[in-house]
Amino acid sequence: MDRLPQAGILAQQLLEQHLNMHGYSQSKALPGLWTHTTRQISFTLVVDDFGVKYVGREHVIHLIDILKQNYEISEDWSGRKYIGITFDWDYLNRRVHLSMPGYITKALQHFGHEPPKRKQNLPYPHVIPNYGAPVQYVEPEAPSMQLDKEKRMYIQAITGTLLYYSCAVDPTMLVALNAIATQQSSPTEQTMEQVRQLLDYCASQEEAVLTYQASDMVLAIHSDAGYLNETNARSQAGGHFFLSSDVQHPPNNGAIHRCPSD
Repeated sequence: MDRLPQAGILAQQLLEQHLNMHGYSQSKALPGLWTHTTRQISFTLVVDDFGVKYVGREHVIHLIDILKQNYEISEDWSGRKYIGITFDWDYLNRRVHLSMPGYITKALQHFGHEPPKRKQNLPYPHVIPNYGAPVQYVEPEAPSMQLDKEKRMYIQAITGTLLYYSCAVDPTMLVALNAIATQQSSPTEQTMEQVRQLLDYCASQEEAVLTYQASDMVLAIHSDAGYLNETNARSQAGGHFFLSSDVQHPPNNGAIHRCPSD
């Protein structure tokens, strides 16, 4: 039925029933991760995109045959593309490089943002620390005019577009996006200036490449915090969770979780 709001969940339930009949089940702890009761195969499912890991070609053929009973599907045995992300596999060095070629260029064109005349290396305005001061007070907020509905929707569209890219391959934008997102329900001209700076940053940097490498699977965490670097006397903390080696100084790796927060 055209524009049926329940179409997505109905399609999901139908697919789930079909897979359950053949021994596949979805993880209760991690929605979107599927395994088989006996076969050495697992996959993640996002909308209609399957990312499959298997040991033995016969297991993935089994999954393909099951899906073809009810659906028209296409196959990519190279595993080069998944949910818009390009995977460059380096099996010799046990690494994989993630990127989204052309994503930022298309986004800047879509939002009509011209490259800055001067290179921008900061995604978000920073508060200059006053070293040596016995007390450091929060800077008073300068009055700024509220934006109309059209500009508010423009900011929301930008944050949504860049958030996907940032979560996928470029975490350097997360703090800026987190700060802007807290203002996007009632943005001001100052918010728009922050958005322009973020877009200038995007236009100034090379395309991001995120690398994951095989490790001893020991969880390591880097965390840090800033003082009075957000409005309303708020501070900010963040963490970088990654799998590494069990040594005193674990070498960095692609994150399995990031948490910038106020």
